[in-house]
Amino acid sequence: MVTLRRPLEPPGVLPHTVLGHDKLDMMADRQYGNGTMFWYIADANTELQANELVRVPGRVIRVPEQ
Repeated sequence: MVTLRRPLEPPGVLPHTVLGHDKLDMMADRQYGNGTMFWYIADANTELQANELVRVPGRVIRVPEQ
């Protein structure tokens, strides 16, 4: 019998479902009070192009807590 591990979110990461109007800089401004910190959100996800994270509404991305 093979037992698979269940992936766990690292502490301090919140899931966020992308809405049609979401932009990374606006999300960073709401979360951190600074829109230039959008790269925190980009680094917490696996997408190579940061803007691809918010291109498809309904996608769940990871947003680190401050």
